[in-house]
Amino acid sequence: MSFALYNLVVKLFLVTTLVVPGGQGLLQGQKLDDVKASYTQTLDRRQELVTQLHQYEENYRTLLRQVDVLKSGPNTLQNRLELEGLLRDSRQLAQRMQTLQKKIQAADTRLDNQRSQLVAAIDSRTEVLEKKLAKTAASERGTIVSELNELRAERQRFSEPLPSAPTDGEVSETLAMLEELDGASAEDLLAAADELQDTEDQVRKRLQAIQGRIKQLREAKMLARRAQTFATEESFFDETDRSRFIATYGDSATAGDRSGDGANEAPTVGDESGGARDGYGEAGDEAESPQPGAGMDPNTDGDFNAGAGDDSDSLSDSPEAPPAAPEEPGDSTGGDSQDGDVFGAGDDLLIDGQTDPETSVGSGFESDYELNSRIQQLEREQERLQEQARELEKKAGQLRKRAKDSLD
Repeated sequence: MSFALYNLVVKLFLVTTLVVPGGQGLLQGQKLDDVKASYTQTLDRRQELVTQLHQYEENYRTLLRQVDVLKSGPNTLQNRLELEGLLRDSRQLAQRMQTLQKKIQAADTRLDNQRSQLVAAIDSRTEVLEKKLAKTAASERGTIVSELNELRAERQRFSEPLPSAPTDGEVSETLAMLEELDGASAEDLLAAADELQDTEDQVRKRLQAIQGRIKQLREAKMLARRAQTFATEESFFDETDRSRFIATYGDSATAGDRSGDGANEAPTVGDESGGARDGYGEAGDEAESPQPGAGMDPNTDGDFNAGAGDDSDSLSDSPEAPPAAPEEPGDSTGGDSQDGDVFGAGDDLLIDGQTDPETSVGSGFESDYELNSRIQQLEREQERLQEQARELEKKAGQLRKRAKDSLD
């Protein structure tokens, strides 16, 4: 019975994700909300621990001040008993502080993992919305575009920052303390070496993160170039690309003007009547007598009967003028004219400049210049940190050697 129920649940899940439109997006949206709620809960818990730790630190400083007062006072039995009690309380408080610090570190680790899950969930949701955007009508894309912009802002907020490292001034101060260790004991030398080691660890931690970031930026640069090349090639062959301008020409000229302007067009190949398109120009068989206007200079701007009045009237009133042929089907120019002069005085140029809403959310890639600038900046910092790490490691080794020699 339980096995059959399990199969039913699996089938329902597959139907929801694969058959129901938007089912996968709904599940991913729910996953994103769940991870975000867990992240917020962990963040609140960490804030409580930090607040409690600050309170413990304040109490610890108060105990230390009381200990200093008792130490500077008379050496009486009561003072010694109070001093022992304060020292015992301070040790217990120090242990509690260490426990809190471990809890805070565990919360930080959990936050890092949840932050990575958030970024992955945001990327997955963004991919689903981008695919949906490509299949949605332009009039319904506003909501999807807004959600995409919100997701990208959230991703920027949840992206893990690079770990901090000591500044150049702090590293210089750490190295300068070596001059004050002349004649120091082995314990002091080892303590100074440990401090140098801690500083080196911080430097190398940021150095490792920078190296990973440089690798990511180089991969992003390569992907950006591939995406740009693909988008250029795809848009070149895509006639439905809304980012391309579609120009249509609407003719506002009258029928009489069109008949006068189009009479001087040459006959099209394969026209059985031997005349021009749309029934303008000469008609009839070549063996018949020439029609009025035949043999005129085609550069006379349509003046078929010079000095005889309006050309359009002479054509329309002539008994030999052919009737207008029916308009050819499938005319895709958006106008009624096939005049030789496309940009005539009576033409209205209509440009559809609607921008595809998909382009308003950006391509997700930075330009080559921006990527190169970031890579060069990180490479300079990488060289500086490598030099600092080598110097700190060298000085720490020298201190440990001095401590070992002093013990021998």
